[in-house]
Amino acid sequence: MHKAWPELLKRMKAGKATTSSKDRQLVVSSRTWFCLYLFEHQCVMISSGK
Repeated sequence: MHKAWPELLKRMKAGKATTSSKDRQLVVSSRTWFCLYLFEHQCVMISSGK
C-alpha cells in the first residue's frame, strides 16, 4: 500500500494516469495509506500528551 502513492505520482507526472481499474486501485490504496498514516500520527500525539 505504501508503494501506491509513488507509483500514482509517477504515472500522473508522465501524463499516463487514466480511469483504468489499475489507476483507480492506486488512488484507493494511496488514500487508505494516507488516512492510516494520519490516524497513527494522531494516536501518537494523543498518547504522548501533546
